Amino acid sequence: MWAPLLIALALVAAPAHAEDPLEFSLVGIEVESAGLQETHLQLVTELERTRWPAVRLRSLEHRVSIGGQVVAEGDASYQRIKLRRGEPQEIRIPVSFRTLQAAGALGAGLFGSGQIDVQLDATIRARMLLIPFQVPIQESLVDVDLMP
Repeated sequence: MWAPLLIALALVAAPAHAEDPLEFSLVGIEVESAGLQETHLQLVTELERTRWPAVRLRSLEHRVSIGGQVVAEGDASYQRIKLRRGEPQEIRIPVSFRTLQAAGALGAGLFGSGQIDVQLDATIRARMLLIPFQVPIQESLVDVDLMP
């Protein structure tokens, strides 16, 4: 009865020199709508399990900065996504913010070079068997081109 739990604990509590249990990368940004009132984006990410056994993604708490200014914070739920070793999954993070709130950061980048810097700070919450765990993430996309 205790054997599966002990195996799971041993896998979660890996030594400090071991690789991260999840590999995360920020792939791109899709603009759903951009108006004077509000902007809606989708951050396109890729998440892959680097070890056995599979884990279930529970949620992703995130903070998005554009040009160094925090423009959006949120928590997205992903209860149905199962991450298996060697099978990358595309995860989309919905981001909404008031356009005027980010006008300074967006304007400086778009009018200067036509490109912006996007920083994502997140905490991934997942569950392996019955054991929850968290993985901190810091990713950035530099020189994102939003102009066609």
